[in-house]
This record gives sequence, C-alpha cells and structure tokens, in this order.
Amino acid sequence: MKTLIKIYEGEKRNGKNVLILTGIHGDEITPIYTIASMIKDNNFNLKYINKLTILNGVNISGIKKANREMIENKTKDLNRILTNTSEEDAIKLLKDKISENDIIIDIHSSPSCTEFVLIDIDEYTNTIKSWCDKSDVKYGFRYSGANTIKRYCLEQEKPALTLEINKMKIIDFESAEKTTYLINNLLKNIDFRLYESIPNVKEMIEIKTYQEGLLEHHYFNGENFHNGDILYTLFDFELNEIFKMIAKFDGYILCEPDNSFVNRGDIIYAVQPI
Repeated sequence: MKTLIKIYEGEKRNGKNVLILTGIHGDEITPIYTIASMIKDNNFNLKYINKLTILNGVNISGIKKANREMIENKTKDLNRILTNTSEEDAIKLLKDKISENDIIIDIHSSPSCTEFVLIDIDEYTNTIKSWCDKSDVKYGFRYSGANTIKRYCLEQEKPALTLEINKMKIIDFESAEKTTYLINNLLKNIDFRLYESIPNVKEMIEIKTYQEGLLEHHYFNGENFHNGDILYTLFDFELNEIFKMIAKFDGYILCEPDNSFVNRGDIIYAVQPI
C-alpha cells in the first residue's frame, strides 16, 4: 500500500487549487474510505475550482499499525511535527502539495461525533465560518497548538480547515456518505475572498461530569439544545437519579458520549455555544 495521489482538472480556469488530505493519523479510517469512494464514483464537484489534488492515506506506517506514529518505533504524530526543519518524506510531500494549492481540507475522525469543521480562532476565522455557513456545515471553534498542519497552512496565508467525521479504527459508512455531501457542498461554495478580521466567536466547550454513575444522555450528535434543557442524567445501580446537568447556554452537540458508565471528570459532550 502507498499513498494515493490523485489530481483532477477543475472547470474554472481562474478558480482555486484545492488540496484534500486523509490518513494523517493512522487510526482514522473513515476519511480514507470516504475519499476512496468518491474517487471510485468520480464524485467531486469541480465546477468552481481550477485543480483538485488528493493525498489519500498519507501516513502509511501509522495506518498499518492503526496509530498516529509516522515512523516505526518512534513516537511522532504527523499532525504535531510540521516544523520548518522536518525533512521526513511525508513532511516533504505535504509541504510540496501545500505550496501548490490555495485551500487545504484535512479530514480526520473522532470516536463519536457529528460531521463538523474545526475552525481555528485566528485572523481567518470569519472567512472559514462564512464558507461553512454557505455550505451548511456545522463547526466548532478552538485555539489550536503549534506545529499542526492547519497552523502551518495558515502561516503560509492559505486557509485550511479540519473536517471531523465519525469513528476511530473502523469505517462508519453512514458518516462517510454524509461526508461526501459535505465535501461537495464545501467545493461548491469555495469561490470566496480570503480576508483578515478580528473574530468574535465562542470557543467550543467540553462538558464533563462531576459524579460517577449510569449515564442517560438526552442529546445526540448534531442536535441543538437551549438554555435550561437537561443535557444528561446520572443514576445509581438502583436507577435512582443522582445528578442531572442543566444547560447554561444555547448550543449544539459536536461529540456525544460513547460510554454508558462514566467516572468523575469524564467528558460527556463536546459542544459549540451559539
């Protein structure tokens, strides 16, 4: 197996050049399957772009071992070492392709999430938010760390987003189908102007539990909730209610729990306030 490199000529001569990445983390297989299916079906909206480049399955050694390591017997997360001094083959390939393109879509997956875009809070936040709004894609805002692919792209003045989809290590076929729709919506609305502005957004929040118990969560991936709603309830082994979490703001669910018994401090939801 090797990284699949596929290039499509778009229909708009003065349109943007777009790069799609999958398999940066070897335990995230749904993105690889999604793009492979789209390639097989020739299912990409090319009307508004000049060129589409795909790197499907970048981190081959990590994929074979179902982990995030790029090199055998070395702990290197490919999405945490994109520095100006890195000379590994995968790093060079990424940098070369990033330099050739205008917009980068990096597809990842999480254990139990809706399909959404992670948007860095920086000078390009409002551009990416507007793009996602037009594309009918949910999003969460965060302050990202250094040395990620997305940070590297933005430092090169190239807008980049992380598209998060469902499941780790196994293929979520339903999520793959939804992601196909979202990718083509993003491509369809990609004819935008990049501008810098001061963001006025709320960072996504992890909602944790203060007690242990059997969990009944009342909201699921992608659903909206309102201030005052009961987000989840905890029970003891006699099914006596011991705790319930009341929402203090309006928002929507990005990631839902994947365990039915939770301990103190466990993350129940990742949510985006609105």
